[in-house]
Amino acid sequence: AVELTNAVIAHKAKVEPTVHAYLSDSHDRALATAKLVDEAIAKGEAISPLAGIPGAIKDNICIKDEPATCASKMLENFVKVADMPKDVIEKYNRGRKADYAVKDTTIKRNQQKLETCFQLIGKTNLAEFTASDCSELSSKLEEKPKNNKGAEKLSIRTRTNYLIVFKNFMEWCYREGYVSNDYSSNIVIPTKKVIQKIGVVEKIPFDKKDVLKFFNPDVFLKQIRDRKKIWRFYIPLIAMTTGARVNEICQLGINDIKKEKNIWYYDLNDEEETKSLKTIKSKRKVPIHSIVLEQGFLDYVKYMKSQKSERLFSDLTYREDSNYSQKPKNFYSEYIRNVGITDPRKSFHSFRHLFKQMMEKSKIRTEVQNAICGWEGHNIGENVYGKIDVKDMKDAIEMVKFNFLQKTLQQIKDNKPNFLKFNEI
Repeated sequence: AVELTNAVIAHKAKVEPTVHAYLSDSHDRALATAKLVDEAIAKGEAISPLAGIPGAIKDNICIKDEPATCASKMLENFVKVADMPKDVIEKYNRGRKADYAVKDTTIKRNQQKLETCFQLIGKTNLAEFTASDCSELSSKLEEKPKNNKGAEKLSIRTRTNYLIVFKNFMEWCYREGYVSNDYSSNIVIPTKKVIQKIGVVEKIPFDKKDVLKFFNPDVFLKQIRDRKKIWRFYIPLIAMTTGARVNEICQLGINDIKKEKNIWYYDLNDEEETKSLKTIKSKRKVPIHSIVLEQGFLDYVKYMKSQKSERLFSDLTYREDSNYSQKPKNFYSEYIRNVGITDPRKSFHSFRHLFKQMMEKSKIRTEVQNAICGWEGHNIGENVYGKIDVKDMKDAIEMVKFNFLQKTLQQIKDNKPNFLKFNEI
């Protein structure tokens, strides 16, 4: 790239006195960029098709820190210094981090979504944006491939998430004066009814037959082939007895298993950079159900501490797009169908719906339900972290009985393979 750029600069110097094609140049900037491209190529990094190829830009197009005179004496000293999407996104993210304590991982994910939206729109200057650019974004997202393979498109839920992030950003741009009009009304977010109509089914709880199929000892124990896969044993039990979301369980650290007033509980938090929660209300303490304790959970925690492990399920690795839950989501999506649960409205998240249903049948107070499951509040909105006594939550959780599963759980306990036993280590 450097060699090609030098050749173009030399040719320009040779012919420019005759053709007078250029009003200004940025040779140093071009060479610095070319050097970066050469370094990326040497490292084997992926580059865009036009990376490192010099070009000329018409002088009525704004480029950051470069003159844009439109060949006019009146604009001779005009230099556009900001309003490029990338620069404005960075300022937007700095403000969100300072004002709302948004985590770096969340900022990075949303920044990638915004950059994708701007690439699809195809404009590099916010001042050039129009209402039609914003209204057409939805159709462009529909054509965007999910990955580099190109066959599968983004789901309606993923596209909706992109549009929400972009709409929030454009509303901020209008308030800050980066765009002259409020284009947010041109960005239409699909409603829940629209999403369902398109074919995204609403999830429903497992019933008793489903749970018995899921924990069938002959199948359930067989799929835990070694100690590394112990998450396949405990994650479903924790989900069923807490209503916790799958990633909330997957990201648990050893130090998140705590004791207060002689009661063991999970501390669901986002205090580490790789942890995330769906909402602020999702931060909570959830007592451990006796069902989980009876399956040797504390012995397992003790064992992992002896192994100097920081994480409860060390086999689960972090990914920016799915945190720690990608492996379990993929596994349980197939496992659920293999055990004969075929209703498309049922997924691993059905454990959360089941626990909600069972709490309601057990007549547990709404504010306690919210505290346990991290809901915003169906009838009341409370920030419940630390406000509901852990003993009250423990009593409530133990009111949720799984009597229909008692025999199955005992069979699981009695037939555990040796690598799932820790009290003898």
